[in-house]
Amino acid sequence: DIFNQLVELEACGVQIKSDNDLMRTCGECLQEALELGKLVRHRNGSAGIDELWGEPFKAFVMSIEDFYQSRYVKIAMTMRNIDEVAEHMIGCVRSNQGSEEMETLIRHYACMARRKCEILRTDPDIFDAWVEFVVAGEAITGYTAGQAEVETGKGILDEFDARYMLVRGVELIADITRARTSMPSSTEEYLGLCEQFQRRKA
Repeated sequence: DIFNQLVELEACGVQIKSDNDLMRTCGECLQEALELGKLVRHRNGSAGIDELWGEPFKAFVMSIEDFYQSRYVKIAMTMRNIDEVAEHMIGCVRSNQGSEEMETLIRHYACMARRKCEILRTDPDIFDAWVEFVVAGEAITGYTAGQAEVETGKGILDEFDARYMLVRGVELIADITRARTSMPSSTEEYLGLCEQFQRRKA
């Protein structure tokens, strides 16, 4: 690509000044690409992840140490986002029958999600981590209707609502984990649904 060509020219002793027409054109293209990156959305269509899309460009403006430090910070923020969603999932089922068992399943799922985030895709352990993560999510979504039954006496509607909130939470954590970046807009939308659900149950 054009950046590699510039590096090769420099290596051959060709000095390219910052006011060179080619350099200015490259800079303009880069700025446009960064702006267009803000339109990039997660595959679920519900949140932009332009900060993830723009990650490769940091290599041109940051030192290697700063680049990796920014990645560590981003993964830490991702893990915090996972825990935030998990806590709201637990809040949705706290008054249900079998809520203690479900809370254990949710916390285990969040733990597996965090583990998946911190393992590189090139690490052989990723295969075990991915399987454990998927199985932990299916343990929640496969929870039987009888175990998820709500004690409020409002019947099957509450039961379906609780199960819906759990499924949405599992899907959101999966999206965050795959992207390995926090998804604030999707999280805010889900937390709003959780609050509505809890108010209706009250």
